[in-house]
Order: sequence, then structure tokens, then C-alpha cells
Amino acid sequence: MVADWYHHKLRDLLHHFASPESGGDEPTPDNVIINGIGQGFCHDCNYEEFHQSDDGPTLYRFINAATFGAITVSIDDHYFVVVEIDGAPVHPAKDTVHNINEGTFHELITHIRIDIGQRYSALVFPKDDRKEKSYWMRAQLDNSQFPKNPKHNISKAIVSYKEISNPHSKETTDHILTYLPGDNHINPHYGYFRSIHKDAIHVKDRTVTEYIDIDFHNDEHEVNRPFMDGRNCKLPHKTNYLALALAEYEIPQKSCLWLDYDDEDIVRIVFQNFDDDEHPLHLHGHKFWVLGQGNPNSGPFNAHDDHLNLEHPVYRDTVTINGHSYLVIQFVANNPGIWFFHCHIDWHMNIGMGFIISVDVDDVVERLGTTEHLNKCQWY
Repeated sequence: MVADWYHHKLRDLLHHFASPESGGDEPTPDNVIINGIGQGFCHDCNYEEFHQSDDGPTLYRFINAATFGAITVSIDDHYFVVVEIDGAPVHPAKDTVHNINEGTFHELITHIRIDIGQRYSALVFPKDDRKEKSYWMRAQLDNSQFPKNPKHNISKAIVSYKEISNPHSKETTDHILTYLPGDNHINPHYGYFRSIHKDAIHVKDRTVTEYIDIDFHNDEHEVNRPFMDGRNCKLPHKTNYLALALAEYEIPQKSCLWLDYDDEDIVRIVFQNFDDDEHPLHLHGHKFWVLGQGNPNSGPFNAHDDHLNLEHPVYRDTVTINGHSYLVIQFVANNPGIWFFHCHIDWHMNIGMGFIISVDVDDVVERLGTTEHLNKCQWY
């Protein structure tokens, strides 16, 4: 698990960020960590340790649990074959692995760029001419996202064969295909990963299309806030929307952008980002197909010019929309409930960057039954 790390309390940082004095500049992390261990501000530093198999590839699962930073992961002189994204299995492109059993490769992946909330499983192989007993795993923050550079933007871990020793390896720079998934570099979803989940992509009869614009501007208190289709989301205090529905309270839908769907509706959402920065967008309760994703500064979506991938789009629950660009996703609304769709940057989510997907809530109330009193969180 990789993450960024702050040396100040989140409560204090958020209080400043959600004030006019911040000017909309998010708090910059101090360091990056791997499984809770980093090397910033230490002399005799500790390192997380991983054991690599001598008998074949080792499966790693990478998770970015950061507050604010996309993180690129690599292992010196090793290659990745991605087999799972956000809990959904994928087939690598047909030319990625020529013969996985014999260890011969084509179009090799050496770095994986993981945005906040994203998860990847990858088979890790050494280069054919492996000479070292141990190698560095590197986790590096993307400095381009931050108002100022972090004090320490890279941490390392040790990947060893048989016994742990101090690595002397150098970062791999040859044969780099891309910083996969490359959300803010290229569009890998057009053919790089072949999703195993492709049902309903071609179904047209019940497709609902929504357009949602993303922007940041000052509110009436001069605090810079995110708006999705003109709404800044304010969630219920000490309770949640489902508890309100079960207690037969009137749900204050005007407090957030609210989209209602029937069970099994096939929903296509076109996001258009008018903000300078990228945003990792995460949907609870469902996964979606990524049909189209613009590069940075591509501008709004143009249905006549922008190609959509309807053959084997990647299937996941967290994806990046780039700055001044667009994103097109599609999902089947087949999990009744009230679900949050939000930016996974904690600073943005905490000041209202999200909206509600509501699926057949009456069915949920009927199955669970109503409550006599409104359930509230006693610890909040």
C-alpha cells in the first residue's frame, strides 16, 4: 500500500483549506510511504521488505491510499503484467506478453501510475540478465499536482531474492511503454487492457445519458469550492441519506446533484472538467466501463470527433479525469441504494466534490423495512 504522508493534523489542514486564506491551494504532503514506512526526515532509515520468487513471477497488489497524490510505482530491473484493476480481472493486450511461462516479453511495463483510490494486481518478472540479490522498489509522488513541491517525494522498499540485502540497483529507464495506467499521459483504455466484463456495452434500448460539468469557483464566503453541474454537495450531518429514507424523512435532494435511476438502467455519463487539475473519480456500489478519456487540455467532449471504445473498455470504479478535458463512462444501475460518486482527493471531497446516484430506493426500503427513529452516528 502506498500513500502520501502529512506531519500536521488533518483537522487543522482542512480548516485552513476550507477558508478564504487558502486561495484554493490544497495542503502539500510532506512525504510518501510504502506500507506505512518512508525515508523522509531520517538518518538510519527503515525500509519495507518484499520477497520475490526465484521460481517464477510474484503477484503484487498495489493500492494508493493517499489523501492527495498520484503515485508511480516501479521495481528496478523488473517488469509488470497487470492482471486486475480495481477488483476486476483484465486480459493484457495480445502483444504485451508473448510467452508468460518462458518469460519472453513485448511492450514491457516498468512503471505503474496509480491515482488515489485505484488498485492494481500485477505479475512481477525480473529482467533476463538479473545479477543482484536485492532491488529497490520506488514510490514517487507526482509533483505536478501540488501547489508546491513536497519535502520528500520518493520512498523506497527492498525487493529481495532468498535473503534481504542492501540493494545497489538503479531505476529502470529502458523499454518503458508508459506510466500505466497513464491516466494523465495517454489513453490506455483504447485497447491496452481487454476487460473481461463487457456485458451490456452494446445495449442501446435503455441507455440514459447525462452530462456533468466540473468547475471550481468561490462561494458566497469567498471559499474556493468544487461544483458538479453547478452544485456543491453538502451531505447530511450525523446521518446519511439511506437512514433518512428508511425513517421516511423527506430527503433534501437540493443539497447535492441527485440522479435517480430504475433498476437495470444502463447509464452513460459524460464528465467535462473545466478545472486546471486532474481528479480521480470514484463510484460506490458499482463499477463502470471507461469508454472515453481525453488527454490534458483536450477540451470538452465532442460526440462527432471523439472516439468511444465499445469493444473491450476497461472496467473499474476509480478513474482520472484530466484537467480541461473529458471522461465518458457507462454502468448498469443494478445495485439498489443511494451511492456517492465523488473525487477521491480527500481535500476536495471534504468541501463538497461529489453527487448522488440513487437506484430504486423504494425497493431498498421495502426489503429493509422502515425505522421508527432516524439512525444517527453517536461518534460524529
